[in-house]
Amino acid sequence: MKTREWWQALGEREKRLLSGGGVLALAMLLVLIWRPLVAAQDRLQRQVEQKAALVTWMRRADAEIRQLAPAGADAAAGSAGLRQSLDAAIARQSLDADIREANGELEVAVRKAGFDQVLSLMEIAHDRGATLGAVDIQALKEPGKVAAQLRLQP
Repeated sequence: MKTREWWQALGEREKRLLSGGGVLALAMLLVLIWRPLVAAQDRLQRQVEQKAALVTWMRRADAEIRQLAPAGADAAAGSAGLRQSLDAAIARQSLDADIREANGELEVAVRKAGFDQVLSLMEIAHDRGATLGAVDIQALKEPGKVAAQLRLQP
């Protein structure tokens, strides 16, 4: 029996019951399956957009970090970070030296130190991204000892 013949063989009440059941089945399909799928797709789409925005921000931040990196990671700390590093090196090496700030620069006065110790202070300044503005190194009477004046721009 074909579907059309089967349908025509049904009574009016059975046809209404089956039609209503079909509409109810479609409604249930819509409510129980289709809508949750659409809602999940929308949620996932929003997550993708948020993650894409985050990736864009991270790429910009990465480019900015890479641009700033040659100046040294601690360059952002400015003269305070440089001064702390130099103070620590002076204390560690027990140098007779003073550091003072003037006009946005650091002036390091080393009264007596080994030449290699003065070079290590200059290396620390370079590693911190400082620019050497002026250097005055004078040999002392004691072999290998020098007095130095360093002017650093953080």
